[in-house]
Amino acid sequence: MAKIPINDPKYWRERADEARTVADQTNDPKSKRKMLRIVKDYEELARRAERRLKQRRQQQQQQQQQQPKIPMNDPKHWRELAEQARVHAGQMTDPRSRQKMFRIAADCEELARGAEKRLLDRKKD
Repeated sequence: MAKIPINDPKYWRERADEARTVADQTNDPKSKRKMLRIVKDYEELARRAERRLKQRRQQQQQQQQQQPKIPMNDPKHWRELAEQARVHAGQMTDPRSRQKMFRIAADCEELARGAEKRLLDRKKD
């Protein structure tokens, strides 16, 4: 079964256009009314999809505004992430997953050292 893109207004507008074409070619008044009602329903589905997309965009913008900026030059930030990764690694039973978490911790430590270096270089200038 094909997946229907319910959140795509374009999809519903295309269905409305197709139904409108059929309605225009229909001579039977009762069939024509039913087709035009289908057109109206498809257009309403398109409007609803547009509202959902608009709401989703607004929510994403709000989330982005609420998220604190990552302090790229803060060694403390990277060390905290490294510690979190080590804690998670200690709780994992899968060896490969544990190894990846320890690698993330090591990478975060390296980023912390880089941030410290950048701070020292700024102080020298």
